Amino acid sequence: MTIKDIYDKILPAASMGIKALTYDGKELTVSAPLEPNLNDKGTAFAGSIYSSLVLSGWALVTMLLRDRNIDVDVVIATSSMDYVAPVAGDLCATATVVDESDLEPFYTRIDIKGRGKLTITSGLVSNGTKCAVFTGTYFARVL
Repeated sequence: MTIKDIYDKILPAASMGIKALTYDGKELTVSAPLEPNLNDKGTAFAGSIYSSLVLSGWALVTMLLRDRNIDVDVVIATSSMDYVAPVAGDLCATATVVDESDLEPFYTRIDIKGRGKLTITSGLVSNGTKCAVFTGTYFARVL
């Protein structure tokens, strides 16, 4: 997955300035500059924080299945969010699978039923400070 893939599928990502994507097979990180995401207090807008965290989880689920040569449609099903500290610098959201023992049953369900759910946690760090924590359950359906 490239930044262009994200821009093509998630239109607000371009406005947010999502500019980097790293993926190592287990975690996925997206980043964005503070400037296009500012609120009236000079820190990151809560909607941008939330969006970057949701996007990181969406991209992780998509990539985990692409690694298995499975093309899917992924949507967020449920989520919870904790804002811990103001974001005063660039946004860096990293997504991981909450419980790695959920992966094999998820893959099996995708293989058998063509759909499945997986819970992802994402953390947002800015200037070395943990600023937000997100947990989301994503629904994936084979295309």
